[in-house]
Amino acid sequence: MLPTRSFGCPAPFFVCLGETMLNSIPEPLRLWLRRVQWQPVLVLACTLLVFGKTTFDLDAKTLWWDESLSLQRSEQGWSDLLLGKLVLKDGVSERITWDQHPFAFYVLLGILIRLAGDSVLVLRIMSVCAATLLVPAVWGFGGFLERTGLAPDRTRLWAVALVALNPLVLWYGQEARPYTMWMLLSLLSLWTLSEWIATWQWQHRRFSHGKRWAVAWLLVTLATLATHFYALLLVPVQAILIFVGLLRIDRKLAVEALAFMGVLTTAIAVAVFQMITGQPGAGSNYAPIGLHRVLWEAVHGFGMGISVPAGWTVPLDSILLAAAVTGAWTLSGTEYNRSRHGWLLPAVLAAPILLLFVASLIQPNYMAVRHHAQLLGPYLLMAAAGLAAWQRRMPLAALAVAVLVVVGTGFSSWRYFREPIYGKAPDYALVGSILEDGIRDGDIVLFKGPNSWRLFRRFFPMDEIDGARDAGASIHWRAVPPVMVPGMGWATPVGDRLRDIVGGYDRVWLVEDRTLPYEDPEHQVLTWMRAEMHTQGEWGFYHPNSSLALFLFLSETPSPVAVLPDDGVIVDADFNGELRLRHVQVEPRLWAGGQVPLTLYWEYLQVPDRPWRFIVWLEEHTTDGRWLKLPHSEQHGTFSLDPARVGLVELAYSHVEAPPKLAEDSSFRLQVLLYDPETLDKAPVTEAGPWDTKPEEPALMIPISIPEAERSG
Repeated sequence: MLPTRSFGCPAPFFVCLGETMLNSIPEPLRLWLRRVQWQPVLVLACTLLVFGKTTFDLDAKTLWWDESLSLQRSEQGWSDLLLGKLVLKDGVSERITWDQHPFAFYVLLGILIRLAGDSVLVLRIMSVCAATLLVPAVWGFGGFLERTGLAPDRTRLWAVALVALNPLVLWYGQEARPYTMWMLLSLLSLWTLSEWIATWQWQHRRFSHGKRWAVAWLLVTLATLATHFYALLLVPVQAILIFVGLLRIDRKLAVEALAFMGVLTTAIAVAVFQMITGQPGAGSNYAPIGLHRVLWEAVHGFGMGISVPAGWTVPLDSILLAAAVTGAWTLSGTEYNRSRHGWLLPAVLAAPILLLFVASLIQPNYMAVRHHAQLLGPYLLMAAAGLAAWQRRMPLAALAVAVLVVVGTGFSSWRYFREPIYGKAPDYALVGSILEDGIRDGDIVLFKGPNSWRLFRRFFPMDEIDGARDAGASIHWRAVPPVMVPGMGWATPVGDRLRDIVGGYDRVWLVEDRTLPYEDPEHQVLTWMRAEMHTQGEWGFYHPNSSLALFLFLSETPSPVAVLPDDGVIVDADFNGELRLRHVQVEPRLWAGGQVPLTLYWEYLQVPDRPWRFIVWLEEHTTDGRWLKLPHSEQHGTFSLDPARVGLVELAYSHVEAPPKLAEDSSFRLQVLLYDPETLDKAPVTEAGPWDTKPEEPALMIPISIPEAERSG
């Protein structure tokens, strides 16, 4: 039989599996496998697992507002980056605001951006690396706990397995925010301090200690404080640990060290509090929250993770909590362990949450699970110590917990990748493509939400619009409402400002990001536009973190059309005897590679018998004589069933995709087809006039010419 100790796995399940596999292979190979050091192999496997999970589909989830702040801050000049200076703009004026995080993460990200660009991979790779390094970090700290006799054997093996499986590590390991870096540095700070204190002794009337560990602790702690302000909440626990350790050596030095760290921490905390709350509107999203809710959200977040509703995983989260409680007792339950600072991890876990809760009684503060991210490592180490203790006394219970943890965390990670609700935000890229496809000469785009400025710049064609405008196009973008002046509100009423902005434009697009609605909490912009203009289209994209909406308004009601345009193609073809396509206008693209804008004029011959929808696309005549169907991305709105429309002509806006560059002898024909969106039945072409129809489907084919893009941006 294979002895448990030689295999060194974290649970009997793996031992039994190993025995079965070993007994089925030849004896020489079996003897070699017995000599293999499996613990380093497990650590390497867990490290690779974290790296693989966090890099898998790393760019699948769109950037969201918090990540845009990381990008905006990191690409600024170094002085603004270090100070956390952020600028909100509306195209005319601007307001200065200040980020609520220290500079360390953004300095590293700023260097990376300057070297490798601002792709999603570059923005998130630091979080991936920090999440990956958590595995060797808990291995090292767990090894210290085992070596000093505070934790049972195999604690560090359980710990690396729990970190590798933890869904919260996956969630924030794929986000361009400092949370996994904070997790890592906080754990390293506790580990290096513990190692340093273990070297303290009084020899030959002088204080002797491990200087390398002292330097490592100081550097890591400074880096932790420079990554997240909530790292200050760990300093009181570390100060008490240093004080208790020094009491055995020099009481005066112990008191001086405690006083120094207490005064310094208080001064920094007061300065940080004043900086954060001193900004206009600061704290408006903070709300009182009960201690029980904070504790349970932390237990659930550190357990099965926030990609599974908390009510689903109460038993699993409770089991892991029970393991952590067992670990806390194992670490600090005896006098011997308490004398060797076994109370450190339980204190580290409790103190920051209690300190924040006490502070919330004075000033409510927002305490989501990510704001306790520095506690994940200590929590999992305590749970690992508890599981190792269970394994020693109740092997079957430890095996059952291992299976449950694997199943629960695996299910949570699966939901994170598969469920759209666990994306970071609405799909800004999709909304940007809708706008870019539909925009045309005579349009203005209004961007609502100066807080989302960097997202707008990244996903929407603002630079292309600027280029087309500079080349002479009647097209523009602006931000609304104007940014608020601190203490004064808006310099001009929103309605007056909007009336001045949209005057002279045929169509108005409104991109409304509702992530932070503080600039327009009463929705004055949308209310005014609905009242003063004709709503042509709406697209809504909801997400739990934020919501994004796109609107298209016309300055005048498009129906009925009194006079058909002089330019374009006269069609006069009937579909099902109900609708006649009178005219098609083809306009030049705003920039090379953009969509070709179309305007179609439809006449109601009689009330349609169903809500037909039309779709258009191009076919290009190739050099070998074939007609090649070009892609089409959008199916346009249904026709009205209102009898009052009979006899009227109304216009419909559309677009088609054409090759970016057109040859001199390029030949195209426009395909127009009507279909029932419910049954997919196609409306027959009852009167084609001089135009051909496709034999395999009732699509009207109209030869058209595509004008070259007159402007490029």
